[in-house]
Amino acid sequence: MLLAALLCGNAAPLGAQAAPAAPAPPAPQVPPGELVAVGEHSLWLSCDGQGSPTIFVEVGGGSNGSDWWNAVAELRRDTRVCIYSRAGYPRSDEGPMPRDAGREADEAAALIQRASVERPFLLVAHSLGAMNALVLASRHPDWLVGMVLLDPPPLSWMAGRTFANIRTNVVASVARMRGTAARLRALSDSAASTRAAATGVQRAVALEALASEMEAMFSETSRLVSAIPSLGDLPVTVVAGGRPNPQAYGADAEAFTRAWGDEGRTLAALTTRGNFILIAESGHNLPVEAADRVLAIVRDALRCARERSACPAPNAR
Repeated sequence: MLLAALLCGNAAPLGAQAAPAAPAPPAPQVPPGELVAVGEHSLWLSCDGQGSPTIFVEVGGGSNGSDWWNAVAELRRDTRVCIYSRAGYPRSDEGPMPRDAGREADEAAALIQRASVERPFLLVAHSLGAMNALVLASRHPDWLVGMVLLDPPPLSWMAGRTFANIRTNVVASVARMRGTAARLRALSDSAASTRAAATGVQRAVALEALASEMEAMFSETSRLVSAIPSLGDLPVTVVAGGRPNPQAYGADAEAFTRAWGDEGRTLAALTTRGNFILIAESGHNLPVEAADRVLAIVRDALRCARERSACPAPNAR
């Protein structure tokens, strides 16, 4: 999710922290993939590796996927892994608006069906992508063997009940994104180079898709996720980053981070087989900042699914 980056005026995924993080290892090249039609538009999908169950990855808001390439390459040593780009994101087509979790979950479901992704699968999702994952799980519970949710945003804040000043800042940042997208489209219309025009349009499409996702987060997406009464006995691990981000959240950073973690515990309680893990030293961008821990947690969820044991394991905390 791009929340902190929006507040900082940064185009990177959410999690740009005031304290310097250890440098990430070089990302491998974009894995081979294909476009799969999900109606009048197509989504980019990359599946590779051998084994069962398949791991299906839902990226965070604004991610071009590069924060996942290393993890995907590692996990493909263990089983088959699929990762895709949502509509408007790099390598996928522009999709219909608005981009709320209901629409995106349905598009993911169509992709899974049309690409014959093996079911049930282990669903791994980061940040805003976790909202789509929750809706998908509620609509297709028999498709999943488990879920790992990495720092899903707090529902009470999304619904407008807490930290109104942070919400106001994000709304203002989304408006700036829309302005930037409009300028890019205008410049593309007047560009002498066809390639430059295409690049400008692609950037505009990505910004518009993300802006719509962020707006929907405060309305339809929060409504849909808040309405999920239970996830039954589905094994779900919720992971939270515990390092405050004063650069993004100012004086509210510590309180907001605590509330974020508390709501992660609440999400884990939607199932009788829920587990909550706090990674105190990491910020929000867990796939990069806590890459080794994330790999271990996903591999533990994969082991639980294969052994059909009473997981998530308590010692994962």
